Amino acid sequence: MNPLRGIIQQASRFFTYPLTIAAVRLLAVVQTIAFPIGAILPDWLVYALLGYSVFAAILALPPRATPNSVEQKAALRPGAYGLLIAFDVIATGVVAWTSGVSSIAMLPGLDGAVLGIGGAAALIAVASAAFAVGMVVAGRATIGAALTQGLVLDIGPYLAAAFSLIARRSAERQIRAINHVLDAGSDLGTKLAMAEVLTQLLNMLRQFRESVPWQNVVVYVARYDDNAGEEILCAEAISGSHADFYRGSKLRFADGLVGYAASEQRPLIVPDLQKELRDASLPKPKAVRAAMVVPIICENVTIGSVLFTSAVYAGFTYDMQRLVDRLIRLASVGIQNARLHSKTLELAETDSMTGLLTNRAYQERLDSEYRRAQTTKQSLALLILDVDYFKHVNDTYGHPQGDELLRQLGEVIRQHARKDDICCRYGGDEFTVVMPETIKAEAAMVAGRLRQAVQDRVFQLDGATAKITVSIGVAGYPQDTSSRPALVKAADDALYAAKQSGRNNVKLANRLLNHPKALNGAAGIARVPTPIDAQPSR
Repeated sequence: MNPLRGIIQQASRFFTYPLTIAAVRLLAVVQTIAFPIGAILPDWLVYALLGYSVFAAILALPPRATPNSVEQKAALRPGAYGLLIAFDVIATGVVAWTSGVSSIAMLPGLDGAVLGIGGAAALIAVASAAFAVGMVVAGRATIGAALTQGLVLDIGPYLAAAFSLIARRSAERQIRAINHVLDAGSDLGTKLAMAEVLTQLLNMLRQFRESVPWQNVVVYVARYDDNAGEEILCAEAISGSHADFYRGSKLRFADGLVGYAASEQRPLIVPDLQKELRDASLPKPKAVRAAMVVPIICENVTIGSVLFTSAVYAGFTYDMQRLVDRLIRLASVGIQNARLHSKTLELAETDSMTGLLTNRAYQERLDSEYRRAQTTKQSLALLILDVDYFKHVNDTYGHPQGDELLRQLGEVIRQHARKDDICCRYGGDEFTVVMPETIKAEAAMVAGRLRQAVQDRVFQLDGATAKITVSIGVAGYPQDTSSRPALVKAADDALYAAKQSGRNNVKLANRLLNHPKALNGAAGIARVPTPIDAQPSR
């Protein structure tokens, strides 16, 4: 590296913008004293300007020892900066009066570069007026010419310095955003749970708000929908002022701007979503204007989309889209890993024959729901269901047809259970339904509907039809038991009572069921004769 270049780079780490202006101020004072454009300055003004430049340099010392960003390098105590501006305006007027045009007249324009547009305009106007007054009083120019000269001397340096600061701020934001992307990439790939991946992604996007000022962000993930019979985009992570509006949103591929970007596998930016024809049929918040959609693509397959909205017209740019696209490409790996992990868990927990949860999954869910019921003081009900005379189904139609009958029975159970009920295959021809926040009486009603639906169903087998019945035992917490094993035993005892009292009926557990006399004397619903003529067997 060039030694001079290295020295300059090291010095730039400690130089703030006010210190830079202080150095320029000193050079301007030296030029005005040693090489005046106009008249030679009087001695009193020479000493005054030298003292003013030294005093201004002291005021320009930064509040931090080592500023790290453009904002910190441009920062100065408000009172000190105001005093510097006042000195520069006064010096501009005094030098114009005594000498005429000088480089000191450019200092207010440089001062205004760190102010807002309104503050900078006011400062330039005041400095130009001070310059014009000095020139007119000294008889060096007319008021119009002097004002024009003052504006030219201030506006040029202001624009150059302001654009330089804006470019440096933008570059620093880009660097910080890229660092966030790199940090996020290392984290997102280590997550396996989809919720963790999406939470991490939202956290990263929140950190990007400085570079990509979004109002709402919605992460859609592709999920297979049984009702639609295809994959659809489901809003699974939302942040912003209209989070409630987007919560639960589902879109087909090619529906609206989000679906279109997902199906075409390319990002889209629109200045006003309210006027976007591709999104005209979908509801949207009235405050939303600009929108940007970046599809989530992994191995050439769209696995989701991310929607950004803004309340500002044309609030997104191509540079913003490129920046976000980098993060989304990294996130796509984590999201795909989470999808595969979720699918693996689903396959491990799902009975391949019936599509219901396996025995292992049933045990885990029952444990979880029981603990939750204890903590929240809520009820929990359990159904245990058994096919009547199922052995004779296998003997009559063969085991493959018995398996097909169980598959169709799983469909019946799913159709007649409630949305939040947890349906499982316990093993063989036994099934369970875990019913959170449900009292025993309500569970008995569901069990009755389920028993009737099975009785009415004609099961279509290969070249034959069959009708079966089921017996169901019902138990509830805390009505019947005070422990999880006791809940299972109570439901199982109720099922045994249903079998003993004629099958094809529902029995409710009670605290007397464990007593043999109560069990033997329990009155059951009359059994509906099964079409399969066989000896009873459990």
